[in-house]
Amino acid sequence: IGITTDEDERRALRHRLANLLVHLGGLDDAIGVYGDMLSARPDDLQAIQELENLHRRLKNWKEVREVRARQLELLTGGQRVPVLEEMAHLAEEQLDDSGDAIAQHRRLLEEAPAHTPSLVALWRLLDTAEKWDELAELLESFMVVLRELGGSDQLREVGLRLAELYAER
Repeated sequence: IGITTDEDERRALRHRLANLLVHLGGLDDAIGVYGDMLSARPDDLQAIQELENLHRRLKNWKEVREVRARQLELLTGGQRVPVLEEMAHLAEEQLDDSGDAIAQHRRLLEEAPAHTPSLVALWRLLDTAEKWDELAELLESFMVVLRELGGSDQLREVGLRLAELYAER
């Protein structure tokens, strides 16, 4: 890799090296090469994707989340929603970190307030964590979204839970 000073050529050589290392079973070494690629070019989405794939293969969930966070910085608009949703799922299901899962769903809802899967997941997480004030605020927001979407059955369900919550607390 040190045989050339051309950055594109160096990137291509690193990529070939990483692929060869993966093929030979040197996954940790390949991760290091992809890290070098990202040090040279932090916006290299291909290297980010390959790095994520290796971490998934090794079940390095914390690293997968970190790579997805890095990818998130490079995305805009609606591209961010599925990444934030996955980061929330990783936090909850793989890292057993409900606090981070709550934070990721909140971030997602800031960008896509009507994202029903995150509203439902956040409802469940806040209910489990017994964060009643936050849950009440969420359910009120959820009702606004459902009114806009015309979901009368769901609106009734959310309204009932909100009424129960106010009656209990």
